[in-house]
Amino acid sequence: NLGADPAFHDLIFYGHKPPEGWRTRKPASADRPTKYDPLEKIVLPDRTLSTVPLPDHVERTRKNAVMIQAGSGHASGFFISEQGHIMTNAHVVADAMRVRVTMADKKEAVTAEVLRRDYARDVALLRLEELPKEAPIVVLPVRTDWPGVGETVYSIGAPLTNRMQDTVRRGIVSAHRKKFKLLGARQDLIQADVVTQGGNSGGPLLDEFGNIVALAHAGYAVAGIDLSLNMFVPIGQAFDVMDVSIAGRDISS
Repeated sequence: NLGADPAFHDLIFYGHKPPEGWRTRKPASADRPTKYDPLEKIVLPDRTLSTVPLPDHVERTRKNAVMIQAGSGHASGFFISEQGHIMTNAHVVADAMRVRVTMADKKEAVTAEVLRRDYARDVALLRLEELPKEAPIVVLPVRTDWPGVGETVYSIGAPLTNRMQDTVRRGIVSAHRKKFKLLGARQDLIQADVVTQGGNSGGPLLDEFGNIVALAHAGYAVAGIDLSLNMFVPIGQAFDVMDVSIAGRDISS
């Protein structure tokens, strides 16, 4: 959260002293009224799960992921509705009211409001202020049961640098971790050996057919070396904490 604060960033990296009253100063975006009700009811249609192997439709599928810029860094996220709702991590948006979102076509960045966030589960819900006129929003089916240990999974995100946006990586589910403590509170997590780095946070984890099963949370590294011990928040639980439902389906898990 400190890293996302421009005043703190400039102090640490450039030695610029923060202006008087920086702790209580409102961000410029706070003066602009919000467009959406943060308590809006969100019910998604129940899309039929894909049974086609992901490599057969990967070009379309990877357009579901977006890059998110908040403060001086970047991370990932993904669309869950044609109305422009996006899921990502709470630590990605921190306390921001709005963030910049770059879609897969990379033509221009658009603005999204932060509707909800839950720091304990590290999940946040955004919504685009304006829908893109040219690039269509790609929404994928959601699988709320946990993929089994050994199942093939894929991640999409922007590891390390924004030039790596839409990077697809493959691995397997390594374990199911219940009441597991990594960052903050204990929670249920899916462990996978898909390699992730800074910038992947908040991106989608897909099963072998391209159905969304989780979103990237955090992982272990030693001296900057990824150990392929990475954790993902199950999508059903992420939806539950963000008060997002799927019509006609029980998503609790």
